Formats: sequence, structure tokens, C-alpha cells
Amino acid sequence: LDDKGAGMGGRSSEGTFEWGGYFNTQYFADPVENVIGILMKQTQDTWSDETGWKFRLLVGQAIDD
Repeated sequence: LDDKGAGMGGRSSEGTFEWGGYFNTQYFADPVENVIGILMKQTQDTWSDETGWKFRLLVGQAIDD
């Protein structure tokens, strides 16, 4: 995530990177918070599937600064 990504609504620390796979698998790494998230799924309907952003939200809420 950089300044442009944060301006578009990104909620991670600067330097965070992520990737999504074909069947909606996802991972992210946040070097500032020292956390990674891996979500393994086998779904094809990516438009109505909300588990990815909800997973990121829950991980972020679990961080105790």
C-alpha cells in the first residue's frame, strides 16, 4: 500500500502487499504491524463473496497496539 492506495480507501499500513488466487484464495503481509493473513477458499463467485474484506477487518481489529 502506498499513498495512492491509501487515498483510494486502503486500510493497511504502508508497504502492505497482497495477492488473490483463481479460486478466491487470498493472502496479505503487513510489515509495519508484523502480521500476515492467509485465507484458503475454493469459491468462484468473487462478486458476492465478502469473506476476504471481513477477514482483513477482523485481523486488523485483533491487533493490540
